Amino acid sequence: MEKQYNFKENEEQLYKEWAKKDAWEPKGTGKPFVMVIPPPNVTGSLHMGHALNTTCQDILARYYRQKGRPVKWVVGTDHAGIATQTKVEKALIKKGIKKNEISKEEFLKHIWEWKKEHGDQIIHQLQRLGASCDWSKIHFTMDDDYQKAVKTAFKHFYDQGLIYQADRVVNWCVRCQTSLSDLEVEYRPEKAKLWHIKYPVKISELRSQNQVQNLKSSKNHEPRTTNHDYIVVATTRSETMLGDSAVAVNPKDERYKNLIGQTVILPITGREIPIVSDSSVDMKFGTGAVKVTPAHDMLDSEIGERQKLESIQVIDKYGKIMTEGMQEFRNLGIKECREKIIEELEKQSLIEKVEEIEHNLSVCYRCEREIEPMPSKQWFIDMNHSNAKCKMQNAKSQLKIKNDQNSKSLKELGMEAVRSGKVQFVPKKWEKVYLDWMENVKDWCISRQLIWGHKIPIEGETDVLDTWFSSALWSFATLGYPEKIDEKYYPTTVLSTARDIIYLWVSRMIFSSVELIGEIPFEKVYIHPTIYNQEGKRMSKSLGTGVDPIELIDKYGADAVRFGLTLLNTGVQDIKFNEVHIVAGRKFANKLHNIARYIDLQIQNSESRVLPTLRSGSRLNVGKNPIYKKYLEKIEKLETETERDLEQFRFGQALERIYHFIWHDFADKMIEESKADESEEKIVFLQTAFSRLLDLVEPFLPFVSAKIKNILNSELKIQNAKSQFRVQNHS
Repeated sequence: MEKQYNFKENEEQLYKEWAKKDAWEPKGTGKPFVMVIPPPNVTGSLHMGHALNTTCQDILARYYRQKGRPVKWVVGTDHAGIATQTKVEKALIKKGIKKNEISKEEFLKHIWEWKKEHGDQIIHQLQRLGASCDWSKIHFTMDDDYQKAVKTAFKHFYDQGLIYQADRVVNWCVRCQTSLSDLEVEYRPEKAKLWHIKYPVKISELRSQNQVQNLKSSKNHEPRTTNHDYIVVATTRSETMLGDSAVAVNPKDERYKNLIGQTVILPITGREIPIVSDSSVDMKFGTGAVKVTPAHDMLDSEIGERQKLESIQVIDKYGKIMTEGMQEFRNLGIKECREKIIEELEKQSLIEKVEEIEHNLSVCYRCEREIEPMPSKQWFIDMNHSNAKCKMQNAKSQLKIKNDQNSKSLKELGMEAVRSGKVQFVPKKWEKVYLDWMENVKDWCISRQLIWGHKIPIEGETDVLDTWFSSALWSFATLGYPEKIDEKYYPTTVLSTARDIIYLWVSRMIFSSVELIGEIPFEKVYIHPTIYNQEGKRMSKSLGTGVDPIELIDKYGADAVRFGLTLLNTGVQDIKFNEVHIVAGRKFANKLHNIARYIDLQIQNSESRVLPTLRSGSRLNVGKNPIYKKYLEKIEKLETETERDLEQFRFGQALERIYHFIWHDFADKMIEESKADESEEKIVFLQTAFSRLLDLVEPFLPFVSAKIKNILNSELKIQNAKSQFRVQNHS
């Protein structure tokens, strides 16, 4: 063996050999172990989260292959609609090309070129990590067969009456010019001003002096004139008051109880709007009285529906003011209008006070621009009503659906799959998180005003589907849907994914599979930890806090990166990355190599005595040696503990135990204790015991393990270390 372990040469050479042999096509007997990789977006390169999850999945795939089960690990990439379109737009701008200056066809050509480059890059990066996927077919969510699956699924939902079009207040991104679902909205802490604005109450509406006194005593609000008293509302968005339809208070709030049903004069516009009661109002926020703008706030929209209030849109899809009558505000930007309104309110002495607060600003999850809630005609999936009213049997005959639960809503199907135990989360606490969200799930807005994506298959429609609609089909669209799915591979065994897409992806995969296939998509959902940088901050290339896993592989090797990430994965949900663990992985790989060199040297020195005996087929009984017997008993215990850990997704605990045993028990003690023994049993024991230890290491560090086993096994012609030697009791 070479003196130094060359990971660069070994990893590249071994992976090519594995690929040539089709080493990862499903082989073996028994129940198949099946996974679908969460398809990376073709937006760029893999990040540390991908590296961690790929490592977890590959450990499972290699472990179950060792156990003799057929393993199918489906691989592919996601078109990632808005994310990819935004990336390509920015890339073109750097080249001096604007999207609105080229045709749709030309823009799509640029996107497909981007997809080819970055999709290929992602596949190469997965292979650099050692991912033992089934590479016989690499799937993509815009492939022809996948598009057929999407259209079939859409038609089913539509035929069942579960897809409808409606004017609703949606999350609108002014920059991306598209709607977003609630789950695609991120929240960023921001300091803001909370204005306390006086809304005059008509005196003629006050029914008693007690009401006047009650109004004045509420927060010491003083009337501006003798003709009006005021109710004070607190808001950070004064510009939307142009579209106010009411002031709302909580019915339990004693400060305002006698004012419910009265009328206020909306400042600046002069419109009369009612004071209404609604239990959703937070009595502790601001003054406890809130302005209601049904067209520009989700909660206000719900209040408006309950109270039958008018919805007045005052902001257009470009983020400009679109008032009627008040020309001084028309076509102003949002912030500009806000400043002008505050200036006007101050002139009229209608600002009681201003507070500095910190609140969560809603932003687009891709371009990070502020979200503007506004009315828009969109397509939705009904989550809360059953499809019993539809011609279910006709749809079944067309789509070969097994699901007979036509009296249940998608929400109920998704919840029942988990409550029944058919789908289990690991760690278990995520089941409650999933069920709590599903309990309050709203209808899913599935239309997007984008170019890149699956066109909604309705004549005359130009919108595309939400990326997550097609992603929800991933577990079965990659296995044959809408044609016949090979039942031995479905449902899949495990989905390993991140907690931040439990709602976006996992939930939708579950109810889509049950509705469309009549089966759960997977038996277990493993939620891997979220990885942060050393300071505990989110890893982000754009923020300068990211770490490129490929750079680490170039520096330390894939085995070292896998080791470091796995060693951190000990059951906690937040882990801080530290390169020291990768360094430890490189040292461990070198340690394995050095142990192998020592054993190889012993073999070479004893070749004339040991090899003829082994090659003749006779089995040397080394169990009589108490030292060897002791260590083999420890190895058997380690094998049992490792199997238990991996069955329970305890990756870090399993690796740490293996690492300490090899380094401290086997290398520091066992080898040292055996040096005085010059018998042939020692050589057989060292090689056989180490081979069994390498079997334990291989799912975690596949490259160095395979390299060593290839060398030692070729020299001793031992193919199965476990059958070659087991602990035997002797009287």
